[in-house]
Formats: sequence, C-alpha cells, structure tokens
Amino acid sequence: MLSLLSSLVRAGTQVAEREAKRLALKAGLLGVAGMFVLIAFGFATAGLYVALLNALGPVPALFIMAGIFLVVALIAYLLAARKPRPRRRVRIDEEVEDALPPGSEGDRLASLGTVAAAFAFGLVRGLARRRRN
Repeated sequence: MLSLLSSLVRAGTQVAEREAKRLALKAGLLGVAGMFVLIAFGFATAGLYVALLNALGPVPALFIMAGIFLVVALIAYLLAARKPRPRRRVRIDEEVEDALPPGSEGDRLASLGTVAAAFAFGLVRGLARRRRN
C-alpha cells in the first residue's frame, strides 16, 4: 500500500511539474497578447481621434475623446466597487465527517486515508486522460 501511494505521489509530482511549465508558458503568451491588445487599443484611439479631428475640429474631438474615456473609467470603477455575493464557507473536516459512516475513530481515520488515496488516484488519471486528448 505504501509503495502504491509513493508511486502515486511520484506520478502526481511529474504531472504537476509538466502542468506548471505549461501554465507558465501560457501566462507568458497571454502577457504578450495583452501587450499587443494595448498597442492595438492605442492605435484605434489615435485613429478615432484623427477621424473626429477631420470631421469636427480639434476642440470637439478632444471633448468627445475625454467623454469616452470618462465613461469607460466610470464603468470600470462601478464594476470594481461592486460588492461580491457572500459565499458559504465549507469546512472540509465537517464535510468528511458527514460523508463517512458512523463508527469508531480508527475507522474514520482509515476511511479518510482511503478517500485521500482515491482522490490522488482520480487526480492522476484525470490529468493523464487530459494529456492524451
């Protein structure tokens, strides 16, 4: 049983290392994509300003651009200031005690070890299946 758990831990560690590398690469690529989105937004803003400048003149174009940015800032502020919904806190030890059948403390600890081993096995299987797809 101990060798099975140690092999599960070893396999889980290898899977976790691969997932961490993949996540770091994904975060880096998302950072680069975000930078290019900001550059594109800057060009779009400049293009909108030039179009308004040619159509309306310099002063109305500046006020329209200022109004647009003010509305965007107000929307961002209202989204940030929104109060989150209260979440129900779940304590894991209470959930485990509710899920386990009544019995002596030794039985509960043995059942908890079985649940932990089953969870680790399911985690490794799920990650391996996702890697194959």
